[in-house]
Amino acid sequence: MLTNSSKTAVPAAIVRLYPSLPNPFSDSTCVTFEISGERAPWRMDFLGEDGRPVRAFEGNDSGQVSIIWHGDDERREPLPSGTYWCHLSCSGARRKRRLILIR
Repeated sequence: MLTNSSKTAVPAAIVRLYPSLPNPFSDSTCVTFEISGERAPWRMDFLGEDGRPVRAFEGNDSGQVSIIWHGDDERREPLPSGTYWCHLSCSGARRKRRLILIR
């Protein structure tokens, strides 16, 4: 349970991160996650194999959310082939998936 500013109990969101499709991918992949309950702020970070952040997305949603990632960085430059990690943070929950980019 979390508490809001009025100190009342707020149930934590249940967050599910589904496998990305396709994976491995060459042009783009769709990463879908689901937040049950009330709207909640979320952040999705894409990291290189070395842990270096390459791209991030943020929002404030509930229900199912899909992100299309084109294997690019914050400047929209294509990244090289390799292993990348998708990290989702929402309401204290953290989920991650491995992605394989093949150019």
